Amino acid sequence: MQNEGKLFESNYPKSFRDLVGKNGVITLQGDQQRKLHGIASNIMRLDKLKLHFLDDIQLVILQTLNFHDNHVILLQDIAINLMVNQLLGVSTESEINEMAQLFSDFADGCLSIPINLPGCTYYTAMKAREKIVSKIKRTIENQRQSECAGNGVLGRILNEENLGDEAVADFIINLLFGE
Repeated sequence: MQNEGKLFESNYPKSFRDLVGKNGVITLQGDQQRKLHGIASNIMRLDKLKLHFLDDIQLVILQTLNFHDNHVILLQDIAINLMVNQLLGVSTESEINEMAQLFSDFADGCLSIPINLPGCTYYTAMKAREKIVSKIKRTIENQRQSECAGNGVLGRILNEENLGDEAVADFIINLLFGE
């Protein structure tokens, strides 16, 4: 089964591929997939993450505790908020919460019946994907215009790798989905 895509290739339904993107680690095969796996392994190395990781965990937990104020706190909310913070370099509470909600809508659609009509979960997921991609591309553009190293995994991808904006957006979505 580990014959590098020569004997067996993974395949997903078109509806799932449309959600996660054609340039994602999940949907690519062969050399392209190995390249993206290598990028993910390099970027997610402990020495690169630990620089600000503990500070980011503290920030996200404090924001979550302040926001919920005596309500039930779900660990999945903290995990999603932390992933949004780490992957996109987003740190404001409103941006984190917005991206977390979009991602939640997106993830729900990955496990739904692929009916792309308003009111259906899959439709909501496709709209959430469009908004996530738009926000990622806007963040990419802002980082390129400011010519400063961006925060998070997205900033490191832009600084260290030569990928197109669509491939970067699909890559970030796949990393979020893998969370």
